[in-house]
Amino acid sequence: GGDTEAYFIGSSYGKLVVAFGFLNTLMYFPFNFLRMAGKGRYGMYSYGAMGIIDVALVYVFLRLNMGAAGVALGYIISMLVADASGIYFLFKKNDLFKIERPNKNHLTGMLISVVAFGSAAGLNNLCKVIRTVLMNLLVAKYLGKAGLQSLAVGCSVINLASASVTGFGQAVSPIIGVLYGERDRKGQRQALNISVIYSVIFHAMLAAVLIAFAVPLAKAFGINGDDHIRETALLIRIVAISFIPASVMNILIYYFTAIGENRNSRILTVMHAFVLVVVLTAIHLS
Repeated sequence: GGDTEAYFIGSSYGKLVVAFGFLNTLMYFPFNFLRMAGKGRYGMYSYGAMGIIDVALVYVFLRLNMGAAGVALGYIISMLVADASGIYFLFKKNDLFKIERPNKNHLTGMLISVVAFGSAAGLNNLCKVIRTVLMNLLVAKYLGKAGLQSLAVGCSVINLASASVTGFGQAVSPIIGVLYGERDRKGQRQALNISVIYSVIFHAMLAAVLIAFAVPLAKAFGINGDDHIRETALLIRIVAISFIPASVMNILIYYFTAIGENRNSRILTVMHAFVLVVVLTAIHLS
């Protein structure tokens, strides 16, 4: 749905992000092991730093007129920082287990377990890729270049909060896994409830800040024109409010994964990361 200019903007961004996409996959290696070692906070530190660096670099690179390539470069550098810090924390702050080469006879069983327990996370990433493509097509068709600019700002705000939106679920997942192994149903519910309560409180506070400063934030990203600024600020506020249910949904996804109910986690993942967003957006725009 975009014109030639929009195509080249997307192409310049996509080529860089695809080329360095392995950095995104690499993040999950240290983060997941740190979480299992009971030190998920280090993963949150890395992920939080990634979000802040991403937003800061995108702002600087856009000010330097680097365009979509600058947006991609900011994202790539932030991922590199997250990878480096995550690997550092894994090998320097981990005293629970050592990483060893697996026995060849166990590879098949390990692969099956990885697919079973990691299917929700894999679906989440796949759905996000497809969602991003379809959202860009929808926005380009109905809202044009101005809409795409606003969408880019909204996505940057989402990246900023990614650490906390997923972090509460990641942090409580190993605790629930241990309680599930001990058949402590009451403990599982308590851990789930506490995680949800603190997540709602934190993201309500974050949403309040973003709502209050939505207009200055839109201007900081180079959005011009009163109408365009107002529309972008509205998008920022909607995104900020969405952090509350999104964080709760992530907690539930990690909860079901921890207790082995992978079917439920996959259903919630597909609905949360793809179906509801794309379908409701398409209905609204059309």
